[in-house]
Amino acid sequence: LDVIDLSANPYGLVVLADRREIYVSGWTSGEVLVVDLDTRTEVAVIEVGKTPQGIEFDPETGFVLVVNTDLDSLTVIDPEAREVVATLPTDPTQPDLYGGYPVETAVDEVGRRLYMAHSRENRIAVFDADTLDLLGSIPTQWYPTDVEFCADCDGGPLLLVVSAKGVGT
Repeated sequence: LDVIDLSANPYGLVVLADRREIYVSGWTSGEVLVVDLDTRTEVAVIEVGKTPQGIEFDPETGFVLVVNTDLDSLTVIDPEAREVVATLPTDPTQPDLYGGYPVETAVDEVGRRLYMAHSRENRIAVFDADTLDLLGSIPTQWYPTDVEFCADCDGGPLLLVVSAKGVGT
């Protein structure tokens, strides 16, 4: 059992196996921590925004995507440079309106869609994964807290949503 001490409270993580790194969202710090898998040490800290939660790697673009829950924003990180490429509002139609509480994302690599759970708005926002343009929303049960895309599930591709306060999925 390995325990790695981090400089912030971890929330989510994504493994970049080819780089031998783990990217960890630091929930209370506004940072993403980069951990080297070989040395088991924190090797970089990237500032992203208030309350980073969901974190995803898009193998097509090579970027790490981080949801900043309390800022209703999505930060795009280039892992090669270990720096922020862009920070975008999760609702570009109302970029100064906060409170949607986006928490998690999922990437459909084939259809090139990015799905984002917005807990307080009971919806999954759908973005073009390449341009990050908002395409629309899918209504959900009460308070969706996680979303996953299953390309090879029985019955065809499925979008799976966990609702913390609703009934069913």
